[in-house]
Amino acid sequence: DSPNFRRVIKRVAHGVVLVVAPWNYPYITTINSIAPALIAGNSVVLKHASQTPLVGLRIAQAFHSIGIPEDVFQNLVPNHQTTAELISRRAFGFVNFTGSVGGGKAIERAASGTFTSLSLELQVRDDAAAITLMNDSNFGLKASLWTKDPERAEAIADQIETGTVFMNRADYLDPALCWTGCKDTGRGGSLSIIGYHNLTRPKSYHLKKA
Repeated sequence: DSPNFRRVIKRVAHGVVLVVAPWNYPYITTINSIAPALIAGNSVVLKHASQTPLVGLRIAQAFHSIGIPEDVFQNLVPNHQTTAELISRRAFGFVNFTGSVGGGKAIERAASGTFTSLSLELQVRDDAAAITLMNDSNFGLKASLWTKDPERAEAIADQIETGTVFMNRADYLDPALCWTGCKDTGRGGSLSIIGYHNLTRPKSYHLKKA
């Protein structure tokens, strides 16, 4: 900046965020997607898994009961084809999907050519006991190491192809850390400042003073 210029980068909302939620951990995964999106200034459309439609209904009722307007948060029950058509027509500025690899690929196909931002958290399988076996997987969401030696744990963690490494615990969602993965686990991330950035886009201002 100078007496003649002011430059700043702001984060602005994508607009409408589609949250496609899974049947497993149906409440916590959904809340962890909806709440940050709303806080970032987006409107949210929730599509819950076909196995758990009542969860979506109850979450919507809870949000509306505390004053979230219905035009800011909606729960819909479209089928897969309708969901894909909406994505392909650029109905959403951001899509947050948690589910199977096949479902994630379907989301990517629907969004192809639309430049719609995606976050895909896809299904995983249990990690093996050794680094080579742990990395011999198409997935990479999380790993858990059990030891009294933090330095050794961190050295091993640096070699594991995964999104999160735990030591002496597992499956703990820390809002200060990004929940993310690699390989067929998907892309993007939620929680932390990175999750907020994923739910917004940068907008630059170059303001020349007259």
